[in-house]
Amino acid sequence: MSSKNLLVIMLTEKHITIRETTIKEDLLIAKHFYQMWLDIGVDESNILLEWQNITLQFIEEAHRDLFYKAFVAEVDNTVVGSVSCQLFAGLYPNVFKDKYCKFGYIWGV
Repeated sequence: MSSKNLLVIMLTEKHITIRETTIKEDLLIAKHFYQMWLDIGVDESNILLEWQNITLQFIEEAHRDLFYKAFVAEVDNTVVGSVSCQLFAGLYPNVFKDKYCKFGYIWGV
């Protein structure tokens, strides 16, 4: 049996809890984001040494300006995953009134 299949079996036998994080867990979210890049094959040499400060600053600004929220999944009170979401700041000037159009963005899954 592969480790992936074993993980699926283990998770189906356990209760998974999803909860919103607190600001105290921003470092955990930053570490998950970093690990995500490593998991998909990005070599550490291609990631800035300041990755942690850059990510924490981004999260702080997103909390303040973009209605940022993060959530973790827990099994037996152990965090097994996370996700972040916020208002999308855009790739172009937003010319619409707030009541007309807001885009969300999900990242760091």
